[in-house]
Amino acid sequence: EPDAPPTLVAIDSEVAADLLRGRLEDGTWGGLAARLDPGPEVTGPALSDGATTIRGQTDGALPVRVSATAVVQGTSGLRHTLTAAPVPLDGQVHPLTWSEQVDEGLRLVALSLHLDGPPPLRAEGIASADVALTVTVSGVDGDATAGDWYAQPQGNPVDAPSVTVEPGADGLRLQAGAAVDTGRLHDGGGDLLLTSFAAPAGVPVALSEDLADAIDAKTGDALKGNVGATPLPLQVVAVVPDVPSAPGQPALLADADTVSRSLIAGGQLDPFVDAWWVGQPTAQAEGALGELGLGE
Repeated sequence: EPDAPPTLVAIDSEVAADLLRGRLEDGTWGGLAARLDPGPEVTGPALSDGATTIRGQTDGALPVRVSATAVVQGTSGLRHTLTAAPVPLDGQVHPLTWSEQVDEGLRLVALSLHLDGPPPLRAEGIASADVALTVTVSGVDGDATAGDWYAQPQGNPVDAPSVTVEPGADGLRLQAGAAVDTGRLHDGGGDLLLTSFAAPAGVPVALSEDLADAIDAKTGDALKGNVGATPLPLQVVAVVPDVPSAPGQPALLADADTVSRSLIAGGQLDPFVDAWWVGQPTAQAEGALGELGLGE
């Protein structure tokens, strides 16, 4: 129903056998969660305060500047964003000062580069331009923690994005490029998104019977959903009587990490969880959870 959207329950599928309760006609929650597995762990180069720089240039007539937003992952596996003030793409090296202190153990798993510029004064300023950027993460030993990086299309004035990773004397270098319609950057800008993981083709989900019946879905179907304004491609791997924590409701169960990867690839960089709970927490658990900064 329009006023009752399905509930998305996103869990760590590795602990599903211990976490989930409820009736299953076939198999176990652990067996089901194996079909929600996000795959290889996401990693990236370690960040440190004041050690990230950016250098960029464009062959167009209009000046362009870039604002960086980093998606970082802590030792707990949780992700959040850091932002940096805009810098010009003038061929010079500019340090990126992040919006908060970079704690030890934070790793860069995605980087959004928002491009903007002034409106063109003459027709020749409207032409597409090639933009090249190099983001250097200092203090990284070669490319041992780099892995593969991907340039994600965002459907805006930024086209044909690319990224390569190279070790350098000054650290790890993310070298990105794109064709940019600079004449349109003044109207909301454009985004070049780099990630240390490939965008999931579809997020594996288990549907509650209520939801499957309402939309006439079955195992094996590909669905399209939205979290807020961000598209979320879904792949139905099971239909269950009820999704734990949402009994009697239209709901779907997914792995939280896979959902996070898909949303980041779609441009939703901030954490997507809006409610969480702990069953029978000990005093030590409450203290540890408080230190994660998740809220009440």
